[in-house]
Amino acid sequence: MTRARRWTILLLAAGLGLPPPESPPAPAPAGTPGEPPATASAGTASASTPAEPEPEPEPEPPPATCTETTLGADPATNTGLGADCAALLAAKDTLRGTGALNWNAATALTSWAGVTLGGTPQRVTGLDLRTRQLTGAIPAELGSLTGLRELTLDGNYLAGAIPAELATLTHLQGLFLYNNRLTGAIPPGLWPISP
Repeated sequence: MTRARRWTILLLAAGLGLPPPESPPAPAPAGTPGEPPATASAGTASASTPAEPEPEPEPEPPPATCTETTLGADPATNTGLGADCAALLAAKDTLRGTGALNWNAATALTSWAGVTLGGTPQRVTGLDLRTRQLTGAIPAELGSLTGLRELTLDGNYLAGAIPAELATLTHLQGLFLYNNRLTGAIPPGLWPISP
């Protein structure tokens, strides 16, 4: 079955010849702000106790369920938007890496960074996360945003392959992935694009 789609695709740094963006800023050294890091003096013969290992950070709780507060509507009356919300929550950690996203089931979806809603009934139609210091990978869950028309992830530090699941986005008109650290081939179904 041939699907006619009109797309604008910019995949320039997805392994297609452009250099990746500069490295993300290094984290600040541990310690009290303004205090120089502790160093050992040469020639000091004192017994030191080994530093205790830092406790491991507690894992983030699993994504919460999208509610009427999140969606701005009863989830039972707009199951598509509920599915979009759940997909974004599932994709959040993979996408952000060490970056930050304010996506949270306790916050209205309309205030989530980079998320655009549209249509009747409402669906996620745009995701614009350009230059947000995202260091993860493009999550396969984004392929379940069936109303998505534009996906903009350029200017981050995303690594890995472009998921084949993005080829299922039949309404997608714009895909902007340049200036990342993506590798591998463009998945079948995304390229070549028929007008």
